[in-house]
Amino acid sequence: MTTEQLALIDQLAKQAKGQQYKSSKADQQIAINSAADITPEIQLQLTQFVASLLNPLRQQLGNTPYTISQGALDFAQQIANNYQTWAKHDVATITEEAGLFGLDDGGNYYEDLGSGYIDRSTKNDWENTLDGIKKGI
Repeated sequence: MTTEQLALIDQLAKQAKGQQYKSSKADQQIAINSAADITPEIQLQLTQFVASLLNPLRQQLGNTPYTISQGALDFAQQIANNYQTWAKHDVATITEEAGLFGLDDGGNYYEDLGSGYIDRSTKNDWENTLDGIKKGI
């Protein structure tokens, strides 16, 4: 990274300290208790939410904004469908699915579990809401 990019990152971090997630009453009503509760519509909504957070920062740093593709959504869904252990990274599933999708299967380059931010101790007892997941992100 350049000196200018590092300075910009420092400036953005200082600006972000005062920002907080604002809950949505509608999202608080949508229960997410397992991976099965994440419908294609919710998956797209969460993906768009993440892109809306990251893309302004990427643009300020001079990086290309993220785009959302059906292939990326399908890849993520296949990983979720086949995840074996929800308490830690399931690298075996991630790398296997990456290979099936024609991606680099040499490691886990695709997923960050969010430990400590999103409660999901097992595959079927998350006891969360769409709002809680967005807040964790």
